Amino acid sequence: MPAYLFQKFKDFNGIRYVKEKRIPLAGHNSIQNLWIKKDRPFEKGWAISSEELIKYVLNRNDTEKKYSIIIDSAPSVNTKIDYKELDDIHLYTF
Repeated sequence: MPAYLFQKFKDFNGIRYVKEKRIPLAGHNSIQNLWIKKDRPFEKGWAISSEELIKYVLNRNDTEKKYSIIIDSAPSVNTKIDYKELDDIHLYTF
């Protein structure tokens, strides 16, 4: 499932999202690199917050703008849009 970084705006109509870029999560990408950064937890659960993931992807510690990570859970379906906003990722490494 592709994941995207969106900038989040509030305006008079509510919350608006503007796509910034695609984020590689799985494989040898963001999740693995954050696992290494957390001293490779093994045989236990661990978590990545969306804020931590956003800071990693942007390569900055502080973000003035508000961002969200959105996952397209049905990328090959053209008849519907099925986006999920990511809060946290909980993992178990064995």
